[in-house]
Formats: sequence, structure tokens, C-alpha cells
Amino acid sequence: IHFDSEKAEAVKKEVDDFSAGLQKIMVSMAGYFAFDKVKTFLDTTLLNMAQIGKTASFIGISTDALQELRYAADQSGVSIDGLEEALKEIQIRAVDALSGSGGAFDAFKKVDVKPTDSLGMIRAPLDLLSEVADKLKQLPTHAERLWVADSMFGDEGSKMLTMLQNGTENLNRMRKEARLFGVVLGDESIAKAHQFNNALNRMRVASQGASNAFVT
Repeated sequence: IHFDSEKAEAVKKEVDDFSAGLQKIMVSMAGYFAFDKVKTFLDTTLLNMAQIGKTASFIGISTDALQELRYAADQSGVSIDGLEEALKEIQIRAVDALSGSGGAFDAFKKVDVKPTDSLGMIRAPLDLLSEVADKLKQLPTHAERLWVADSMFGDEGSKMLTMLQNGTENLNRMRKEARLFGVVLGDESIAKAHQFNNALNRMRVASQGASNAFVT
């Protein structure tokens, strides 16, 4: 059998060239996917930061308190959406309790929590949450605690019960942890994130407009 060394060398060169090209492609693809993951992470993080101010304002608490409660909720197995829905619901149920009848009225009466302050205004959600946490702990049975929680927090009642089961002492401990661990962003950082997110949104809209014009 005749061995053609020149052809073998040519084949080897082709294989080496192919391998080198494939390596460059793989490196480029890895770089692209890595960049895409970083971009997705930044977009998500930035959006979450920007929304803290809006959500806190909507619920009626400070941005610091919202972030601390989010940490407490996460430690207790309560979702962020569930927490925010519960904080909204307790204010709605406080208004309902003023009617003098119904489930909300009975629940507030059961734990001796007044829905209004000395001026007759609906109390701040954080004040209501703190007092309810301590009053729930005083009820003799789990069934009663569950009933009150459902009546005050709506569908999220049973989940909120796990977060509040040890009263304000435990709740305040988790809020303090949130500050110690640095998960609470200052108002300035939140405002900057909001501005930057708005700028990105405007850039996306402008880019889409340019694409539409090009296609047309």
C-alpha cells in the first residue's frame, strides 16, 4: 500500500484549520450567551429596583420598609407578589370593617385591632401589620388565627400567617437582618435606577421606531 504523505499532510491541515475555525465560533457563541445572560440579569435587576419606589408608593409604605418586608417574606416562604397583595388587602379590609358588620369587622374585633387612628383615618399598613402580628399570637387556636388572617389578608392569609406567627419581635428581627445584609437600597439608588430604566425604555422605543421606518 502506497502512503501519500503530501495528501495526508493536506488533510491534516484541513482538519487543523477546521478545528481552529470551530474553536473561534464556539468562543464567540459562548461570549454571546454569556453577554446575553448578563444583560438579562441586569435588565431584571434594574427593573426590580426601579419598581420598588412605585410599589411602595402604591401600597403606602416607605421604600425601606417594603424592602425589609420583602426579605422577611422571602425568609418565611411568602412570595413578593403575595406580600404586596396582603398589604393592599389589609387596608381594603380595614375600610370594610368600618361598616360595623361582615367578616372584616368581626376579624378586627376578634383581635381587638382598631382600623382607624385617633383622627379617624385608616391606619398605615405597617402599623396594622405589626399590631395584627402580636394579636394573632395571643389567639388560643391555629384555626382562629387562620380565620383572622384570611379575613384580613384575603387569599394570602394562610401564607402571611407563617410570616407573622412569632409576632413583631421576629418580624423586626428579619427587617434588621435585611439592613445588615445590605439588601435595602437607599432612595437615591432607587431613583437613579428608575431614571435609567426610563432612559432604556425610551431607547428601545426609538430603536423600534427606526426599525419600522427602515422596513417601510
